[in-house]
Amino acid sequence: KTGLCDVEADDCDIFEKYVNTWKINGSRFLADEDFCNSPGGYTDIKTERFDQILERVNRTKKQFCAPLIPFFESLKKENTVKDICVCLWRYLDALKIRDKMEAEAAEYERTGDEQSARECEGIFNCFADTLDTLVATVGGQKVSAHEFLKLLRMCMRTKKVSVIPTSADAVTVGDAHMLRAAGIRHIFLIGACDGSFPLAIKDNGYF
Repeated sequence: KTGLCDVEADDCDIFEKYVNTWKINGSRFLADEDFCNSPGGYTDIKTERFDQILERVNRTKKQFCAPLIPFFESLKKENTVKDICVCLWRYLDALKIRDKMEAEAAEYERTGDEQSARECEGIFNCFADTLDTLVATVGGQKVSAHEFLKLLRMCMRTKKVSVIPTSADAVTVGDAHMLRAAGIRHIFLIGACDGSFPLAIKDNGYF
């Protein structure tokens, strides 16, 4: 549903509904055989529409399973934290996650949303830093997949993706007569001349 697996949103929704209908998980999800149960649930009715849905479900399954099967196979044996981190990185690389997130950040920049662009870049960098931290601290420790997940979550809780607010990382440019700004730490005056800045006081004769 993140859009990072090259699967259309409609196909994701149809696939999710089918999997939930038949409560498919574990080895059944990764089996080589295509799904054959009716998308309509427990019914003997067969329609052309059901056949089309089933075809889309199996196509989506193959897209999901192609990179997942090698990843899960590598986790069946006893691994060190470093081994699992390497497998996880290869999985992300197979899906070209970094390239996709960079493309998403570039699209944010194109539309002028600099903050979202920086946050998008920060998410992947944060995850990569987390894997580096795990390898550096407990890389040689043998763990199960469940134990690794607990370590990963624990380490991720210490990370925070943040960007400097636009208002705190900006230069304000304006005419001295019109500009109203507070809390300025540094100011550069350009083109100042006597009578213009500071402005000469004029006596209008009213008081």
